[in-house]
Amino acid sequence: MQKITYEDFLQRLTEYGTAVHCEKYANNYKLHADIMRENESLQLHYDRGCVIMAEDYEYQGKRWIWRNVHQIEPEADIDAVTNAQLADAREYGNRFDDVSLNVGEFLVSKGDLLPEKNQYLGWRNYTRMGEPVLPDARVRILTETDAQLVEQACAPSLAPDGDTWFGRTEAGSFSGYNFAYAEKCHIKLYGIFDGDILAGMTTCSYEEDLRLAWLRDLFVTPAYRRKGFGRALVSTALSEYPDVKWHYQAARDNVPSVSLAKSMGFTLEGAGLFIT
Repeated sequence: MQKITYEDFLQRLTEYGTAVHCEKYANNYKLHADIMRENESLQLHYDRGCVIMAEDYEYQGKRWIWRNVHQIEPEADIDAVTNAQLADAREYGNRFDDVSLNVGEFLVSKGDLLPEKNQYLGWRNYTRMGEPVLPDARVRILTETDAQLVEQACAPSLAPDGDTWFGRTEAGSFSGYNFAYAEKCHIKLYGIFDGDILAGMTTCSYEEDLRLAWLRDLFVTPAYRRKGFGRALVSTALSEYPDVKWHYQAARDNVPSVSLAKSMGFTLEGAGLFIT
């Protein structure tokens, strides 16, 4: 393995640039660049087309061991690198009595997911350029004063058997929404209303120096699905930044989300997996 700097990691990640994975993570890591550089417990290494982010520390009497393996080259031997990291982390963890061991593999491909990885819940990355769309008058940006409405919209889906797996997951991403953090990271939360009822939400962010915009999460309450509410949310977000590259990420098996992306002019650029 070759030890590398934080700047080298960002450069490698950006140069690979396979769809939203690399651009998204390069963007996220840049937002926290100062914290990452000052984190003495974090080490970065390059190995066989991958960058390993390794970190371990003591917290509340437990040893926390993290290994995140990012693919940053097309022919990366990521499974071999991940298996080696897992074996190393397990051996290292045996030194401690109380351990939390976390090993993640971020695998990225051009086009669709690799057939040999179909047993995993992967995502597809869609992109869109140009072609301005119109906003919807039922949509507005939500603020902290709308926190109760957000919780009310999410609550039914979070109940046992209250929604599909995808619905519960998206509701969970909005429940307890951190408005202060979102504002700091330039993330906008859009809500669509039916009268006084919050029927759905989506988040987006824009990185001006990259001219990239991200549709992050999209949730429509069960009663308002298949009625155009998701489309109206996406259209309104797109209308704010009409001349930039947009990213839309959808789980491979989330058929409604994939269909919405395609119907709005998004095309498949790449796919990815995060395996823990």
